[in-house]
Amino acid sequence: MAEGSPSAPTPHVPLGVVTAPHGIRGAVRIRLAAPDAPLPGIGATVRFVRDGSVVCAAEVSRIGPVPGRPLARMEVVGVTSREAAVALVGAQVEVDRDDLPPLDEDEFYLADAVGARVAGKVGGRTRDDLGVVVAVVDAGPRPLLEVRCAAGRTWFLSPEPAYVRDVSATEIVVDLPEGMGPEDARPGRRKEGGP
Repeated sequence: MAEGSPSAPTPHVPLGVVTAPHGIRGAVRIRLAAPDAPLPGIGATVRFVRDGSVVCAAEVSRIGPVPGRPLARMEVVGVTSREAAVALVGAQVEVDRDDLPPLDEDEFYLADAVGARVAGKVGGRTRDDLGVVVAVVDAGPRPLLEVRCAAGRTWFLSPEPAYVRDVSATEIVVDLPEGMGPEDARPGRRKEGGP
C-alpha cells in the first residue's frame, strides 16, 4: 500500500472486543469499536480473532445493545456455556462486511480510513497535509485514528462529526480546535535545532 492511498476494504469489519461473559449460556459482552454503528443481524457471520488468528467463527443467534453504554450482548451458534464465553474474553470480534447493513452516504467504517490522507484546519489555519491514517486504535469507549505526519510523528484523531467535516475514499477533511492537531500544526512550536 502506498502512503496516502487508502487500503482496499477488508472483507471483515471490527465490531469490538469481548470484555466478559454474560450469563451462563455462552453469551458475551462486547465493547463496541463504533458504538453508534449498526449491529449485525441474526445469521451474520462473526469471527473471534486473537493475536491475528481466528479462534472461532460462528453465526449470530442473538444480539442487542446495552442501553446507555458502548456495549452489546451477543450469542453465537456453538458457544453454549459460560466457560466457552470466558475463553473468548479479549478476542477482537469481526463481522463479514456483506452481513452489515448499508451505510448512509456520509458514513464510513473506521477500518476503511487506514491509508487516507488527513487535511483541513487546525485552530482556523488551513493545513493541506496533516498526515496519513495508519491505524484504528482501541481507546476505551471511543476508537481513535492514529495519524502519522510526514516527519514520522503520530497523533490521534477522534472521528467525531464535530471534527470530521468530509470523508472520501482517499481523504478525511477535518476542522480541529487549537491544540488538537499534530504538534507541528500548533502555532508557537519551536523547530528542533531552531531558536
